[in-house]
Amino acid sequence: MARKAVPEKVEKAKEKIISATMDLIIQDGFSKLNLSNVAKKVGITKAAIYWYFSSKEDLINVVASSHKTKLIDSDKQIAALNISPKQKVEAYFDALENDEARKKCFLLIKVFLEVYATNDEIMAIIQDGYKEYIDIVQRVFSDAIKDSEIQTDISSQMLAKILASMLDGCTIHNEMLGGNWIDFREVKLFYTSLF
Repeated sequence: MARKAVPEKVEKAKEKIISATMDLIIQDGFSKLNLSNVAKKVGITKAAIYWYFSSKEDLINVVASSHKTKLIDSDKQIAALNISPKQKVEAYFDALENDEARKKCFLLIKVFLEVYATNDEIMAIIQDGYKEYIDIVQRVFSDAIKDSEIQTDISSQMLAKILASMLDGCTIHNEMLGGNWIDFREVKLFYTSLF
């Protein structure tokens, strides 16, 4: 008699595989990723991965979607807080002081650099993620401008795009130049000085 899959166990196993894949991409880059290493990290066989994902590409697409969802959910939670727009911007920076948040941010950049131009699904996931992020942060800046917390001629959309570019750029520089080449606390002070 065939065993039935327990949905909770299936989801838990998939999450372990997704997490291991993210860790390996962060550690070694996308080009060195292989399913044997993922299986070893999770403690299962390579064949078992195919029970959950149809291919390496399927796994990568799920990893990218999962990463995007987690980041956007985090951004939405900050945007929904009952605090001032300035405090929300500070909260975005505070989230980056957590090493795991930096890794997640850098994962997206690594995937972008290594796969973006060659994988249409990854490209769409990243583009959708950035659009959602910009929409969320733009509303925060729009509220700040409306409430006269910020006096600027720069549009709320441009402020959000600059913030996203700044965070990505700082993350890339820190990874390329080892450690804390750019101190996020000082970038936070710079950005919140607009208020």
